[in-house]
Amino acid sequence: MNWYKKAQALDDDLDIAQDKWIPVNSSWMTHVAYYEPMGYLEFKLRNGKEYTFVGVPKKIYSDFMKSRSKGEFFNRIIRDRYGRRA
Repeated sequence: MNWYKKAQALDDDLDIAQDKWIPVNSSWMTHVAYYEPMGYLEFKLRNGKEYTFVGVPKKIYSDFMKSRSKGEFFNRIIRDRYGRRA
């Protein structure tokens, strides 16, 4: 179950936008989604795969979105520091 469905299950009145994905300018990813209450950061790659990392603070997400190179930031800051969900 992805975070979006979990959030809906936790609170039926939760107002979450229909389209959670934010397009990003990157050579290997196309979109990013972040759900602050659970610290879930999701990536949609150009090959169609999706990955979710948990426990990501909002500051890290904000810095990621401001970074010039999303891939470099991901590899340097996110990949080895936060748990990945299958």
